[in-house]
Amino acid sequence: MKFKFLLAGSLILFSLNIGFSQRLTNNDSIRSILKQPMHDTIKIMAFANWDNQIYKNDPSLDFLLNEIIDSLCRIQISEQFYKNSVAKYHSSSLNVLGTKAWRSGESEKAKTLHTESLKIRLVLMDKRGIAGSHGNLGLVYWQLADLDSAEYHLQQALEIFKEMGNVGALAQTNFNIGNILKEKGEFEKADDFYKRSQVIREELKDLKGLGSCYNNRGTIQALFGNYQEASNYYSMALNLRVQIDDQRGLSETYGNLANMYFNLGELEKSLVWYNKSLALSVLRDFKNIQATCLYNMGLVHSKKGEFSLGLKYLSESAQISFETGSKITEATSYVALSELYLVQEDLEKAELNINKAIQIYQELENLRGLSVGLNQLSKVFLAKGHIAFQAENTALSQSYYSQAIQYAVQAVKNTKSTNEMRTYRASLVSNFSCELVIGNLDSAEKIIQTVLELRYNEMKINFPILSEREKEAYLKTMNEDFEMFYDFCFHTKSAESIEMAYDNALLVKGLLLKSSTAMRKIILESEDNELIDLYNNWISLKRRIANLYSKGNETKVLEENANLIEKELVKKSQVIAELNKIQSLSWKDVQTSLSSDEAAIEFVRFEHILDYHYPEQKRILYCALIVTKESEHPEMIELFYESELQEILGNFPGNNVSYINQVYGTKENTKLRLYDLIWEPMNPFLENKKKVHISPVGLLHKISFSALAVNEKVYLCDVHEIEMNTTTGKIVSPEKVVFNYGSYVSLFGGINYNSDSSDTEIWQYLEGTKKETENILKILERKKVHAHYFSNHSATEEEFKAQAGKSSILHIATHGFFFANPDEIEEKLEFEISEDQQLVFRGTNASMAYTNFVTNQNPMMRSGIVLAGANDVWSQTYKKGEDGIVTAQEVSTIDMRATDLVVLSACETGLGDIKGLEGVYGLQRSFKMAGVKFIIMSLWQVPDKETAEFMASFYKNLIKIKNVRQAFSVTQHTMREKYDPYYWAAFILIE
Repeated sequence: MKFKFLLAGSLILFSLNIGFSQRLTNNDSIRSILKQPMHDTIKIMAFANWDNQIYKNDPSLDFLLNEIIDSLCRIQISEQFYKNSVAKYHSSSLNVLGTKAWRSGESEKAKTLHTESLKIRLVLMDKRGIAGSHGNLGLVYWQLADLDSAEYHLQQALEIFKEMGNVGALAQTNFNIGNILKEKGEFEKADDFYKRSQVIREELKDLKGLGSCYNNRGTIQALFGNYQEASNYYSMALNLRVQIDDQRGLSETYGNLANMYFNLGELEKSLVWYNKSLALSVLRDFKNIQATCLYNMGLVHSKKGEFSLGLKYLSESAQISFETGSKITEATSYVALSELYLVQEDLEKAELNINKAIQIYQELENLRGLSVGLNQLSKVFLAKGHIAFQAENTALSQSYYSQAIQYAVQAVKNTKSTNEMRTYRASLVSNFSCELVIGNLDSAEKIIQTVLELRYNEMKINFPILSEREKEAYLKTMNEDFEMFYDFCFHTKSAESIEMAYDNALLVKGLLLKSSTAMRKIILESEDNELIDLYNNWISLKRRIANLYSKGNETKVLEENANLIEKELVKKSQVIAELNKIQSLSWKDVQTSLSSDEAAIEFVRFEHILDYHYPEQKRILYCALIVTKESEHPEMIELFYESELQEILGNFPGNNVSYINQVYGTKENTKLRLYDLIWEPMNPFLENKKKVHISPVGLLHKISFSALAVNEKVYLCDVHEIEMNTTTGKIVSPEKVVFNYGSYVSLFGGINYNSDSSDTEIWQYLEGTKKETENILKILERKKVHAHYFSNHSATEEEFKAQAGKSSILHIATHGFFFANPDEIEEKLEFEISEDQQLVFRGTNASMAYTNFVTNQNPMMRSGIVLAGANDVWSQTYKKGEDGIVTAQEVSTIDMRATDLVVLSACETGLGDIKGLEGVYGLQRSFKMAGVKFIIMSLWQVPDKETAEFMASFYKNLIKIKNVRQAFSVTQHTMREKYDPYYWAAFILIE
């Protein structure tokens, strides 16, 4: 909800400004003049002259003198009087007294006085005075919430000021008309008037007025959903208001910035700005700003589930608004209170508060506010309908549902004309929910498709020009609508909507990653040296941040700077055009790229409402969207609830041999549960399909699909060739990597993790990695392949970073690690020991690394690989220079566009935090961000001896076949014949 300031300090008062020569303040002088036997006309002129000299420096005496002038003039009122030269003094005194009443909130009195003033000025044909009276009446009618009358009077003033060439008054009047139009919901017109005011104020170098223009134009852009433009305007307003020490303006802009971050989903950042605005508004006693700020803070805390705090702030906002007569803020507070009570299922209070809000909006004839109120009332009646239905009172429930639909439809109708996207979209969602519950699926489908189209338009405008952190928060604000759409598709099985669902999956899965890699590619392949320099500076800053992270140092300020540079890069790199190409991809493009023996599967995960009459009964459901060459449209197949997969995997499993045998089974004791749960429901649509392209989601990122046991002797890799991608859209433009003898290969293995100063051996030497890499080196050298080998103390972090960007193949055989989210598994951060492999460190409080890696809130710092000398950082409290730990965060800053393949022959390198539609945050993501085409990585703790065998076989096949995917597939089959899944299925190949 946006700030509205009816009495902003920047509003023009249109008072006549006459200079003064001296200050006369003796009340005895007033009595003396009143007692003189002079004519009243002379007295009036004397008081007027006196007032002209002192009005700027003594407001109280100014008002007293004008009251005397008014009383003396009223004695002489007649037709003749209005033609008398003294009449102008009366009109001026009425203007001053009207302004005083307006400032005091006495709107009706102000209207009467300014109307009288206008009447005299019309008789006198005083153009300047007429314009001033019209302008002041515009402000009075605005205060009275009669927006049409306010606009009329301001337009009258505007025409006269144009004729007179009064540019200062023109600037302010344009601005005031913009404010009126913003209140009326005519946002495009409002922005046009703000722009006119801005142009004049730029010429006049009116910094205070310019700050107001920038601020309000930012608010308009935010209402349109164009947050980048809004941010630009707010920044300009902030800079000006700091420069001229405009305290009210600063408080206002702080609040608007907070609103923007709230709508982008960055709640904590919004609270920082709200607190700034609130502190300043309390200090300076800006009551209206204070009320608005409290309202918005109430929304944030409610959104965070802190309902008691939300209720406190919202109630305070409503009270202050009532006391100050700020009707708009009072009404919006009632809306938010209603929403809060609705969440707490107190429908009586929810309805009471929303009706208070609607009554105010109706009195103000505020169409946008009324739409918000009707939308909320629709939700209240929908909830009442659910309660009546659950009580088996069908007639009452139908009555409530009918009313809910009426309110929602009216809200949609009202908001569609305003171009205010958030309110319009929210009204559509309410309408959709109502249509669903009464079974009107055709109408519901059209509505939800419209909601998605609106979301796509928002993404086109905003998504490409945000930093990655901002994109992540922004996508979260959209995810509820996407999941709601998937659930609708599941309930209805509508072919048209399922097509749209597949297209949606192609668009949103890994969108942040696609955006980041597109930006890097465009910038580094451009010929813009200035842009490339800016990019390199950004990368250097991110490396510095990663280094400070690893040492446990504060990085907040640097991260904010990096965020600003990133946004500048996005703007200058034209990455928008590249993302528009991604956005245009459809399921038909995927189908065209398939051969007759191939299938594509997009897995989707969403909250499934079991019965629309019981919306609180939700479970997370996984479905498959399947496309084949023969498909008339994608098929949507129900798979399983997330709780069912969690039951098999365990909430926080280990990754050693006993755990993997329990989940996947062994050659002698196969486990069919995963196959039955995940794959068996899709079988009817995958017959005769040799190759299946899949795009996992959620917990499916933890699954080795090849190792799913079909029966006692057959695994899934025996039936299908499984290809894994971020999205199946990669099929349309696959990576074409062919191994050749000119490839530049870098090998890391047989690493000594100790240094001369090491006193604790956390990471033990892996003899198998030495044998593995030496064996691979021999295989490559026999075929005259250019290979560099780094072992023992030479396998340093510095050498890794030097070789990574220029190697076509990078092979790292070492320890790897992934530490789960510390907030979720704090009590389980401990050592895990298995008789089949080396110790896997989980951290202790004594170690510097416990804070820097194990318990770091950044998932890209909790995943990494271990190189020479790394034991020092895991046993000391400080290490100068590189620490021997290459985190995912650091990998993401390396330019590896020339790297065709990275092989991570280490434990758990495929794991990471699973974040919604973006997949796995860890080494997997970092190498993708770096530009690597193919990655081989592990899902669990890999055994030393068998891993060496696997890798030797893979390189032999790669040299022979020259195709990465085929070589990997052949290697898996060879190992599968000899070993249990634990020994061969950990490794996955990802494009």
